[in-house]
Amino acid sequence: MANKSHGNILTDKAIRELPIKEKPYLKVCGEPKELYIRVNPNGKKSFFIWYRENGYKKRCLLKEFREGIYSIAEARKEALDKLKELESGKTIDQLKRRSKGEFTFGRYFEKFIKSKKMLGREDKTIRKIQTRHESWTLPSLKNVDVREIERHPAMLKDITDLMHEKGIAETRQRLSNELLSIFDIAIKEREITYNPAYGLKDYYPTPAEIAKKLGKSLHYAALIEKDDIKEFIKDLKWWQPRNGLHCKHAIYLQILTANRPSNTAKAKWADIDLENGIWTIPAYEMKMRTEHIVALSSYAIKILKKQKVLSGNFEYVFPSTNGQGKLTHLSIDGIRKAIVNLGYKGKWFKRTTAHGFRATFDTICELNSDKINNMGLPNRTPEVALSHQENNAVKKAYIRKRAEIDDLKILMQWYADYLNSIEPLGI
Repeated sequence: MANKSHGNILTDKAIRELPIKEKPYLKVCGEPKELYIRVNPNGKKSFFIWYRENGYKKRCLLKEFREGIYSIAEARKEALDKLKELESGKTIDQLKRRSKGEFTFGRYFEKFIKSKKMLGREDKTIRKIQTRHESWTLPSLKNVDVREIERHPAMLKDITDLMHEKGIAETRQRLSNELLSIFDIAIKEREITYNPAYGLKDYYPTPAEIAKKLGKSLHYAALIEKDDIKEFIKDLKWWQPRNGLHCKHAIYLQILTANRPSNTAKAKWADIDLENGIWTIPAYEMKMRTEHIVALSSYAIKILKKQKVLSGNFEYVFPSTNGQGKLTHLSIDGIRKAIVNLGYKGKWFKRTTAHGFRATFDTICELNSDKINNMGLPNRTPEVALSHQENNAVKKAYIRKRAEIDDLKILMQWYADYLNSIEPLGI
């Protein structure tokens, strides 16, 4: 039946026999009525839909008729699929954009990266995301339509299954979260109705569960015992770094403020008020994108005054040169290497980290919670000092109100004095 013509319904044979004329002309294909074929003077015969949208007839090109490759039957099927989309609210322009590959996973990944940049995420964070997806999702999904992935979510699970087999749980979990965000963009644009990455993480144990099963810890190495803290401070006091005192002072500030290492490394003089003992870290520099107030103890102020003599009028507190010889700020890796170089033969390697001093502070505060309470400080003051965030916005505001700057100053001075009581800081 495929090579016969019934009334106005074209068949493959009828299309083959359509004459070539000096000017292009159209022919109704029938079933559906919106399907047409255009015959060009060069012999090319192309299918398209002619659809009325907002009172105007618009065309949506399909493919060229090629017997054995793209027949009238395939054109009818594609036309019906597109008409269903148009009837559901899609526009001709959207269908045209899809035919150009504008609704592929790769395009939505680009939108996701663009949104991260607009939110002010650090370049290194964005590069890590890009590298992760260049390794795992983009090779197989870049040119796949998001609707196809919605229909076949196993495409995603195949990837995460492989990651699970390779034992990269944390990377898998990060990628799963990113996939949720990527497909959320497609949902907001009404290209899909269901997020195919939903529930993906539920198939696997969490990194913490895996670490527990293996008897490992996910926490940064940190000094908790008094003897270890005493020994570290002794080594730090007598250490004479060959590349100057910048790293030594940075470690001191890291210990005394319990900041995230990136904030210490990128500290700017413009954010520090030595007279009032306040360091205000802007929201865009913080992990949770909220402004953070650091109360500076008398020891921290002394270190910063010494560093001011070294750095002069430079923008950053801890100057350093990058790989191209350009003067910039100290890197987190610079602080890490400095800790490794303390003592002898990598004595502190794997025993503590720059980030681990946050755990040191948290543990000491927890062990001395009675003393902190007796000073009249709110229970949450140590958490505020660490810039830990509550999920509930109302509770956040309440905590900010309770943990006044004076409370933070009392706490950080007590903490510095406590460290100095274990071993004189030598500042």
